[in-house]
Amino acid sequence: MSSNKDVGHGVALVRLKEVRQRLAVGKTTLQQKYIDTGRLKLVARGERDVRVVEAQLEKVIAEDIAAGEMITRKLTARDATTGKFTTKKTKMKMKEARPA
Repeated sequence: MSSNKDVGHGVALVRLKEVRQRLAVGKTTLQQKYIDTGRLKLVARGERDVRVVEAQLEKVIAEDIAAGEMITRKLTARDATTGKFTTKKTKMKMKEARPA
């Protein structure tokens, strides 16, 4: 997915889908953590087309890297017998408990 360059202005604009991919966040997190707080400002290109300035996005990514934000998600796996999600540690214990 490539950014859209406005001819004559030299400002690269990025679609929200690509912004979410580059920040590795979903729609709600993007809205709450980046847009509502003012870290990213939206640029309206039409009635329904909204984008973000690429330079601003890169600045936010650099700030997040400098702040050392880490992903806090736990690794999960689906249990084959129950179909429920379990933590990786639980999954490992279940394998050890199985008869050979």
